[in-house]
Amino acid sequence: MSFMQRDIDFKLILLILIVIIAIVGLTLFYQSSAGNIIRKYNKVSEKLEATAENLTITTGKLGVCDAKVSNLTLELNGAINYQLSAQNEFNSLYTETESSLEETQSSLDSTLEKLDDTTQDLEETETNLESCQSTLESNKNAVNSANSNAKSAQSKLDSCISTCTGSDTTACTNCINDGISYVNQVLNYLDEVEG
Repeated sequence: MSFMQRDIDFKLILLILIVIIAIVGLTLFYQSSAGNIIRKYNKVSEKLEATAENLTITTGKLGVCDAKVSNLTLELNGAINYQLSAQNEFNSLYTETESSLEETQSSLDSTLEKLDDTTQDLEETETNLESCQSTLESNKNAVNSANSNAKSAQSKLDSCISTCTGSDTTACTNCINDGISYVNQVLNYLDEVEG
């Protein structure tokens, strides 16, 4: 009987050892698995925080870009309005100059009719005619130059509209400045015609 008793004690001790080893093994496995899960969670958490920061920075940059686009749109509209008013003024001056040309032509015709009447009137009329033609030619040249620059300004501002739809604000600003320089040249020629 004592042999059986020892065999049972030995089996019981062996069973307890197996249970202890199983518990220790499961505990180690759980710690290893839980450690990996916690490390992965920490990495994902850090990436989410970095993504949130990037999103905040990107949102700020987008707001700045929106503000710049709004400002450029306002400047472009102002430049287009200025160009249109300059073009209207140019058209008005051109019409006046053309009318003045017609009046001069009429005056020349009446002077030619009076040419047969007297030689003295002829000399006086020739002097007046040369003066009028010189003024007319300079006005014509100024008007032609102003018309050419007005067309260049219009085409430049039209190209600016397509340039400013992108995100390159420097190119848009340069384009608008080029258009403004053409408009300024038109104004210079118009001042020359008025002078």
